[in-house]
Amino acid sequence: MATLTLPLAHADDEGDLKDRRREVRGQVARAAGDLKESSREAVRAGRALDRAEGKLSNAQSRLGAVRGRLADARAVEQRLEEELVQAKAALAAADLDLAEGQQDVADQRLDVRDSILKLYAYGDPQLRAIGAFFNAASLEDLQRQDVADKVIVGRGTQQLDAFELAEQRLAEKQQKVLMAKNAIADNRARAERQVAKISDLYQDAQAAEAKVARLVSSTETAKKKALQVKAQDRARLKALEEREAAIQERLVRLARREAAKQAQQGGGFTGKAGGFLGYPTNGPVTSPYGYRIHPIYGYYGLHNGTDFGVSCGQALVASAAGTVIDTYYDDVYGNRLFLNVGIVNGKNLVLIYNHLSGFKATKGQRVARGDVVGYAGSTGWSTGCHLHFTVMANGTAVNPMTYL
Repeated sequence: MATLTLPLAHADDEGDLKDRRREVRGQVARAAGDLKESSREAVRAGRALDRAEGKLSNAQSRLGAVRGRLADARAVEQRLEEELVQAKAALAAADLDLAEGQQDVADQRLDVRDSILKLYAYGDPQLRAIGAFFNAASLEDLQRQDVADKVIVGRGTQQLDAFELAEQRLAEKQQKVLMAKNAIADNRARAERQVAKISDLYQDAQAAEAKVARLVSSTETAKKKALQVKAQDRARLKALEEREAAIQERLVRLARREAAKQAQQGGGFTGKAGGFLGYPTNGPVTSPYGYRIHPIYGYYGLHNGTDFGVSCGQALVASAAGTVIDTYYDDVYGNRLFLNVGIVNGKNLVLIYNHLSGFKATKGQRVARGDVVGYAGSTGWSTGCHLHFTVMANGTAVNPMTYL
């Protein structure tokens, strides 16, 4: 849909005014065409900027994620280093403990050796007890010798037990040393893998940072391009609006003259405005008349007609009896038909059918209410088949629903 309003004169207007109208209409059409191209360029620039900003956002998110993983990996590396230090300390303590255990076993081995040598040197205590029975001077001497032999035997047993315990403890200490060594080897292997992971993540982070830098540059370029195109469009739009304002003023003066002429000759309609016009099509209203945000630039502007949703080629009818005063193609509005329906409550009404695929009525033809005047289309600045229906009252666009 479009929001420009182009001028027109009545079919019986003076020749010079009609020539000027057509000359200005051509200028406006060319300007509208330039605006259309510029607007498309603005859309392309805006989309390029959106894409660049989207890529930049994704790249920044990836960079943040890589940096986060890198920080986690470095924390793991620090923990592994601490565990390695602890494992080395445990190994040192186990080595020291092992040395003490080895010395204890050696000492116990010497004690057992000495006991065995004494047994060989002095004989078996049980055999000595038999000899003592025969050689004892008294029963008391025999008892003393028995006690002594039992002590010798008991001491030997204790020495053997201590030796076995020392060897058992030594084996446990050797196992601790082995576990400590394995822990160190495992920590070193994990640390090496972590270093390799950190190296990879660091390279990923470097690549992500470089990509972000490139995208920042391309985004800035896209932003400058979009702003440049927007400034150009605004300048063209301002020039177009200034020309249209002058044309609107001429239309107002023309409408006043026509109203005065018809007032002298009689005729015209006076009464309730609602229902004076019939619906130009049976399609639903898809976009009403009124102010809204411009889809490209975001400024608040007037949508100067009512849009009806119709299928391509659908017949469009005259909302009231009148005379077709102009038909032509416009770069923005596409095929346009202007229908003058005369004075209504003191104002000259002209109905404009926009974006037509073709015309049924011709310029200068008188049509009755309900007659087919054209067919719906999507010509000009349009994204799909629809009717942009404009009502001009004394050269100014008004809400069509006021008269429907």
